[in-house]
Amino acid sequence: MIDEVIVIGIDHGFGDIKTRNCCFSTGIDKVPSPPIVYDNVLEYMNSCYHIGGDRLKIQESKTENDNYYILTLAAIAKELKIRGIKSGRIVLLFRVLKICYISKVYTTYIL
Repeated sequence: MIDEVIVIGIDHGFGDIKTRNCCFSTGIDKVPSPPIVYDNVLEYMNSCYHIGGDRLKIQESKTENDNYYILTLAAIAKELKIRGIKSGRIVLLFRVLKICYISKVYTTYIL
């Protein structure tokens, strides 16, 4: 399975993170100590984060802190779990489009 390329598309919405097989809210809370039950919990860099719950406030840039990076890791973990994949190499490829650019493209090509 390590040599196989697996594509995981992730939609980073302001309210929900979506993949082909799952959808969860953009809520993220750092847990002060390791939880007893790891349901919707991501462990990253010696910290635990509860994923889901109350949505994040809209930010001008989704890169101003690590929240969306952690949500990306959670989306990858959920998608791999659903697909039954337990190990492999992960390479993150992404493209960031600004809302004003997207609006301009839609206006130019759709309207």
